[in-house]
Amino acid sequence: MESPEANPGPESFEARLFSEDEIPWDKIAFNSVDKILRLYFDDAKTGNFPFHYIERHKQGKIP
Repeated sequence: MESPEANPGPESFEARLFSEDEIPWDKIAFNSVDKILRLYFDDAKTGNFPFHYIERHKQGKIP
């Protein structure tokens, strides 16, 4: 980001930046966003940001 101001589109009611301890984890709408944020914060602690591969399975179809 070039500045701390966000310019969300019409699909967003509210947008702002959060520190890890401010994130409302129980209000995150999508499981994928939860996973990505957790991976990011884990990586930030080590300063290493590798590529992450996560398999997605249809419900009830996990091998």
